[in-house]
Amino acid sequence: MRFQAAAQVALAVAMMVGGPMSTAAQAAAPAAGATENPGAPTSALQAAAVAGDRQAQYELATQLLHRGVYRKAAGWFRIAAEKGDARAMNDLAAMLLDGLGVDARDPAQAQTLFARAGDAGYPGGHRMAAEIALSGAAGTADRELGLRLMRQAAQAGDALAQFRLSSLLGAAARRSQDMDEPVAWLRRAAQGGQAMAADQLGLLSVTGLGVPQDLAAARQWFEQAAAAGWVPAKVRLAQLLLQAPGSADIARARGLLEQAAAAGHIDARLQLFELIHAKGQPDDGQALAWLRAAAEEGHPRAAQVLGEAYRTGRGAPVDPALAQFWRARAAASGEPTTFQAAIAAGAAPAAPR
Repeated sequence: MRFQAAAQVALAVAMMVGGPMSTAAQAAAPAAGATENPGAPTSALQAAAVAGDRQAQYELATQLLHRGVYRKAAGWFRIAAEKGDARAMNDLAAMLLDGLGVDARDPAQAQTLFARAGDAGYPGGHRMAAEIALSGAAGTADRELGLRLMRQAAQAGDALAQFRLSSLLGAAARRSQDMDEPVAWLRRAAQGGQAMAADQLGLLSVTGLGVPQDLAAARQWFEQAAAAGWVPAKVRLAQLLLQAPGSADIARARGLLEQAAAAGHIDARLQLFELIHAKGQPDDGQALAWLRAAAEEGHPRAAQVLGEAYRTGRGAPVDPALAQFWRARAAASGEPTTFQAAIAAGAAPAAPR
């Protein structure tokens, strides 16, 4: 079970910007829970595959995958992979990692096939092999091999691998204060369109870690990441907009926070409530719903603010019972509070209605 969990972590990392299967196989992959349907591909395609046409073998495997005939799909992927088809190596590795169409999950063989796909020039192959090596899914974690494979992927232009390599190198670099290489890879990843890398460069520009402290540069990086849909960057950009001296863009900041709140970002829900009631923004009642959602998900600060809202009537109807409950929840979570009544009340099992 430990190996299975580790492999799932590796797969989840890869899926952040596209999974390990090829574009064609991703498009063909059936929905979760689909049952096998042995619909027949064209006889001409089958004949070409049987005759040894590698392209036909790969296309046949992809069609079988689309129809949910997983075992036959894996078989044809294997035949095409043995003939050197990098896409087939990659897609068979993904099936082995997931245990789809094979006798059992085999992360070790998946790692080997991903690496071979990378050697053959398939994008993401070396990165996926690196993730398996780093996770220990194939038996034992191998950081040296993982770093070597990740570096190969990064040097080949894989933007997610560049971001991952920066993260892997950055932990040690922070201790030595030598951030040049991690930052260089982070820049390459951001320039390649990796939203998380742009977000991280924005954070570094705010703090001055590894780069000059520069809020204008931070805003540019957050703008790039937010435009690519990275939700945490929307929250950070909103914060910068609100902190700009004398030129706070409240309307845009609110819009960004609303987008992030709708996407489930807990801090955005809290900040949206505070923005509306600190800046006198129009409130259609949604702000209180966002705040309560954040508090119910365990955000201590949201619980404290919600309790105060119910106590004072600022943003919520006055309700002493709910005020006491949420202040008690905040106190039980360790959130600093000046309300002795909240500390004395303790945490209740459920909010009063």
